[in-house]
Amino acid sequence: MNQDLTITVARPTHIPRGPSGGIRFISHAGRYQHHQGEYRPEEVAPAAEARPCLGSCCGGPRLQVIGNFRAAQPAARCVPRSGGHARSARSSTLATVDGSDVWILVYKHGGSGMGSADRAVVAKLIEEFGQSNYPGVHDDKVFERFAVVQCLKPVDLGFDEIEDGIVDGTTDGGVDAVFTTVNDMLVEPDSPFLEANSDAIAGLSRNFDLRLHIVQSKNQTSWAESVWEKLLSALPELISLESDFDEIRGRVKSEVVDRFDIFRSLLLNTASRFPLVTVRVFYVSKGIAANRTKSLTAKATKVGEALQSVLPSKASVETVHVGVEELYERTGWAISKPATLRFRDLVEVDGAVLGVATIQSFLEFIRDEFGVLRQDIFDANVRDYEGKNAVNGSILATLSEPEATPFWWLNNGVTVIGDELQKSGASVVVDRPLIVNGLQTSHVIDLAARQQKLVPERASDGIVVRILESDDEVARDKIIASTNNQTKVPSSALYASQPEQREIERFLAMHDWYYERRKNLYRNRGVDPARRVSVGLLAQAMIALLLKEPDTARARPSTGLKRNYEDLFASSLNLEAYLVALRTLSQTDAFLKSEKARSVSNDISNVRFYMLAAYALRASNVGSVSEFDYTQAWRRIPKEFDSDIATAALLRIEAIAKYSITDRPGATRDALFKNADFRLSVLEAAILSDVEPPVLAKEFSSSVISWIGSKSADGRVNANVPAMTLLVLRRAIDQLPVDRLSYRTSRGHLSGLNGGFVNRVLREHGYAQSFTSEAGRTSRGTLALADEFTDWVNSWASKNVLVDSRSVRSVLVQAAEASVIDFIVDQKLAV
Repeated sequence: MNQDLTITVARPTHIPRGPSGGIRFISHAGRYQHHQGEYRPEEVAPAAEARPCLGSCCGGPRLQVIGNFRAAQPAARCVPRSGGHARSARSSTLATVDGSDVWILVYKHGGSGMGSADRAVVAKLIEEFGQSNYPGVHDDKVFERFAVVQCLKPVDLGFDEIEDGIVDGTTDGGVDAVFTTVNDMLVEPDSPFLEANSDAIAGLSRNFDLRLHIVQSKNQTSWAESVWEKLLSALPELISLESDFDEIRGRVKSEVVDRFDIFRSLLLNTASRFPLVTVRVFYVSKGIAANRTKSLTAKATKVGEALQSVLPSKASVETVHVGVEELYERTGWAISKPATLRFRDLVEVDGAVLGVATIQSFLEFIRDEFGVLRQDIFDANVRDYEGKNAVNGSILATLSEPEATPFWWLNNGVTVIGDELQKSGASVVVDRPLIVNGLQTSHVIDLAARQQKLVPERASDGIVVRILESDDEVARDKIIASTNNQTKVPSSALYASQPEQREIERFLAMHDWYYERRKNLYRNRGVDPARRVSVGLLAQAMIALLLKEPDTARARPSTGLKRNYEDLFASSLNLEAYLVALRTLSQTDAFLKSEKARSVSNDISNVRFYMLAAYALRASNVGSVSEFDYTQAWRRIPKEFDSDIATAALLRIEAIAKYSITDRPGATRDALFKNADFRLSVLEAAILSDVEPPVLAKEFSSSVISWIGSKSADGRVNANVPAMTLLVLRRAIDQLPVDRLSYRTSRGHLSGLNGGFVNRVLREHGYAQSFTSEAGRTSRGTLALADEFTDWVNSWASKNVLVDSRSVRSVLVQAAEASVIDFIVDQKLAV
């Protein structure tokens, strides 16, 4: 990596072209040379002029680049001609070239001071990023999110999408964040692309772009080989289609496994489309390129080779080091890039242009620099690509065959809106372009080119395109609505122009909430992130409250929104209901981050929407889950958040989760919180009132006796039933839920159940009688009864969080045990 670099500076107005990695320029005039900072050659203007040096060490001229360039670093050092050398220069020689004095300096790449300018600028950029988007968040977490945004460009990630993709923590396999994209479009966990043989998959063109983005960031100024070592130990297994994910979950946190499963499922479901697969692994730090050792690079290469071995043969793997130089460069990359369309003929009227462009030039307009169809350009279209149908088949056939009839005679054309248009001759540059009508045509043109069916005659044929200039959101919505009358909407991002969405936006703005009907609408305007809310997040809150489905809000929000849009955003619903939902969700989030909540649960991602629903149920004082109707119940949720109610709700959620996992061998928390049965248990438990242990003990004792009585036949009591309950209750003191294996023998009997056991319990309670000799048998029938009673105890306990304490369990069990003994004596089963 370290190599000598010779720079010859002929005169202050001469700027040498350097390597793509950037060089440091030294200018000289008269008796002085001047260290002038780092520039990349593609950003340096062709001319410069001398100005007085800003430093106090000399009055000599300084190099000032004229044009569009990065701000120059202040003078680092001015050195007299008589002898010294510039900082980090290994040697310098004064020479004469064509009658002019020049300095020839030999630099060692990576010497003292290299990267300092980039590091200072990047530090400032990260600081501003944190202040704008994550105020009060720890620097490491801010850097992690900054790294994700830069590495994922040009994918435009929303706030919630960034958070969903971040998976760092204990047992994360060395991975901080994982994202999967299709043609630069983020794939969500409930995307239709993950459904085998879905219409969404049918709509994908052959050789579409499938990418897995893996980010590991370290908020450090150095590089660590251990980062690649840890990734090497985990990534091949997480990516391989042959891995057993259930087994991996025992060693790597489920959030990580789930994110990789998105990529694996896509790879399997779209195999017939022969996707162009790319896996990119980013190691991001504040280190400089010069400090990357050969050993570090070798370890990165080894990771790439290991991943290549478990991927399809034509897949591409990139292991990328991103340091301060690369971060600096990436921050200049736009997320929504302008697009240029060259017209064959056009007219300009009232800020809009209309004309005929060649199909080839239109194809270049809708693709990125890598030849991949831009998905962001279709974000405002009401319909998604519908794949094979009669209309699209007809368009493809027309593009595949040369005909005398011009294409634009046969096609309705395309409508584009942009924030700003810049016309130069027959070319138009469109800032923030959105195709609002013509998605099907655009996709078919791209498909024809990919499948090499676009014949030359058609490539030079024409297509009608009109481009409208408007950065006014209301005007854009009207354009979208008037150019589309379809009702099928594929994702939350495409609801932006719906009338009810604008009403919600206006109402929430009156209460200092900024509703981003379009992704990052208010982020781009610098609005406080704590007051911004996306369509997707509001939908999740309403799914949890209105539909009472926190499991859907947690795991399948896009699906829930598509299926229930008319209910979630019904025009009849009072707008106050959305305000209460957002306020309560914000309060819930703040509570879950508190020390009080973290002492109970540190699993915010799973618990979040369950807490929202459980808190709302308890705070509204409903008598049953069915009684909770959010269309009216929002009025009963107090404006002031009650942390005691929240704590009780969280305790119940965690208690039920613990019991449910124990009762379901092999189950994970993530799978549990996505389960409808678990959701019902949580909501039912949420409305139970809190009672003191003595009251709860009385309730439990009565319930146990009722259960025993339910097993009596013709008024006759089976003595094995109360005897068995005593055995199970003793197990319950030590562990809840009770484990069936704790009392089962290898021969299928109840371990320890006999007359002697019951007699000991009788004496502990002050009775001298002996249990009937006809009871206490270890038959298989009694074992079945014990399993049934165990299930009943566990179910009762899951709905009563107080039993989570061993001391409380002892009170409950002792009270129930006393009741059972009294029952035995009363029924004359002890004589």
